[in-house]
Amino acid sequence: MGEIVVIGAGVMGSSVAYWLTERGHSVHIVENAYPGAGASGASFAWVNANAKSPGHYHDLNAAGMKAHRALADRLGTDRWIAGRGHLEIRTGQGAIGALADKVARLHARSYGAEILDRHAVGALVPELALPGDGELGAVFYPDEFWIDPTVYIATVLAHAVRSGARVTSGDRVARLVLSAPETVSGVELASGAVIGGDLVVNCTGAAVADLTGQLSWTIAMASTPGLLVYTRAAPTTLDTIVRFDGLEIRPDGGGRFLLHDHGVDGQLATEAQVAVLAQHLLDTARKRFPALANVGIESWRTPLRPLPGDGLPLVGRPGGASSYYVVATHSGVTLAPHLGALIASDIDGEDPEVLRPYRPDRLMTRT
Repeated sequence: MGEIVVIGAGVMGSSVAYWLTERGHSVHIVENAYPGAGASGASFAWVNANAKSPGHYHDLNAAGMKAHRALADRLGTDRWIAGRGHLEIRTGQGAIGALADKVARLHARSYGAEILDRHAVGALVPELALPGDGELGAVFYPDEFWIDPTVYIATVLAHAVRSGARVTSGDRVARLVLSAPETVSGVELASGAVIGGDLVVNCTGAAVADLTGQLSWTIAMASTPGLLVYTRAAPTTLDTIVRFDGLEIRPDGGGRFLLHDHGVDGQLATEAQVAVLAQHLLDTARKRFPALANVGIESWRTPLRPLPGDGLPLVGRPGGASSYYVVATHSGVTLAPHLGALIASDIDGEDPEVLRPYRPDRLMTRT
């Protein structure tokens, strides 16, 4: 195969480019802004599989967790990996039983999860303020962590470039170049430049359906905005992800906290509402971490998070197209090093069985 054009330099696009170059392919990466400018660079960036279902998707994510460590060993650096585990806390009636059932299911899949009592929680995260009464369940997942996605992207792209990959940034892909109906032969950029390729791999995430429409197909996507709130620096030694009744909290460097809650994401609308919801997240976090009592919000971001219509990854050639390949997944940070390697092998004709549940045709409709 000659030149392969990869559209998008987020965690997935950069991973695919890296593994393709490792297999000896000539790769040209095209990014409309700069590497990590999209959802990848505005992510909670939590590497995990504890709540992923069905079973094959859990296994894919668990393999992604291990692949980060394996890739770090391969490249001789783990500078994108941070943190030590994840502490999940639930309160209210039935919390202990629900978490015990969850831990039993995870243990059956050989996934690390440890039930903690109040004393152990206090020892693990001494800065955390626990409610004084009521039912409280807690589980620690020692193998989970978070990453700095921009450092990950920079690292794998640097290795790809050393292996001959080229990067064009700051120029948007305006359209696919078709040499015949549904035969893609490259991309045309907003500047008018044309980059030819024997295969185009679309790793644009939430925007994956936009270019695919040129092939007379629609892809069912359910991408949603998310709210990430970055606090100002606070006196803290926290080095664990904490999820407390839905609120997700982790360090973000320089003493800052990063806050997120899926329950809040669905309420995003106007910028004024975003400001109110951001303050709500901070107020909730202050109840859990007294160190935030006098600490304000530094910034917030509302990225559009890629989410295929059924929640599972889209990976493969849509509609049987031989020269066009699409990739979109919600768990890109977790999956990137593992899925990137699988995609490269798939492009080389190996048809990994593990990818078969994620073929894009299940969510495609001809227009």
